[in-house]
Amino acid sequence: MELWSISATGSFEFDALADSLYTVVATAPGYGTLTIAGIRVENGTSQNVLFEFTGGSNESAMPDQPWATPLIDGTLEDDWNEIYNDGGHVGLWNLVNMDYDSLHVSWDEDSLYLAASGNFAGTYNSLNLYIDADYGEGTGLSDLSLINGEDDYATVVNRLNKLVNFDAVPDFGAEFATSTWGHVDLALSSLAPDGTTVALGRGAIAASADALELSIPWSVLYPGLGGDGVVPPYAQIAVFALIGSNSNSAMSDDSLPIVDDLNAPDSVVVIPIDEDGQ
Repeated sequence: MELWSISATGSFEFDALADSLYTVVATAPGYGTLTIAGIRVENGTSQNVLFEFTGGSNESAMPDQPWATPLIDGTLEDDWNEIYNDGGHVGLWNLVNMDYDSLHVSWDEDSLYLAASGNFAGTYNSLNLYIDADYGEGTGLSDLSLINGEDDYATVVNRLNKLVNFDAVPDFGAEFATSTWGHVDLALSSLAPDGTTVALGRGAIAASADALELSIPWSVLYPGLGGDGVVPPYAQIAVFALIGSNSNSAMSDDSLPIVDDLNAPDSVVVIPIDEDGQ
């Protein structure tokens, strides 16, 4: 068998087939399944049988089985799945009622849902989540000190801009971030590779004394794929959460995940979204 192409529209050629009736079934990760029946070779001569496989596109897939659609109201309920727990770590800023405990995730056909739980009764610091929509590709923003933006968005930019560099996690680069101040000043932002920050008008975010919850539509995370719950094959999302203030150097020693050096994290929380490529 000679493989002519592995593009979205490819061909396979089978040579020197003996007299018989053949059925060809072709499938591949990220593609549909193609079945061609009734291929006949007869009259004692070898014939070439050529077919074209156009069963789908390997540039998109669907998220694995949806879990649930949480209500984004600042209250963690049973429709969330815990994906990271800090094991009871208590940060120094717990003294001012700002301390993470765990990270949670869910999704449905429309959106990704993320939540953090902890002690968030304090109202004078910021809960920041940095989100890599295509973890493993090495794209996005890895140096949080580059974050910048327009003057009318300066307060959010100041909260997101931190002396944090992910050189030790080369696969991580944030394309999105969320920031809170108290339980009312909430922001969801997109991040360009040069650090330019843009406020997003879509999605939902809520915070309370013990939870931060947000949703981001798949069409926002992956705008080039046309929406309708489509994600890249084998998509992984990564998250890093910290607690800070308006200064780029003022941060708690508490994060999700827990790291030894907050200025140079060596790990992030990775969430597999599509594990079968389809």
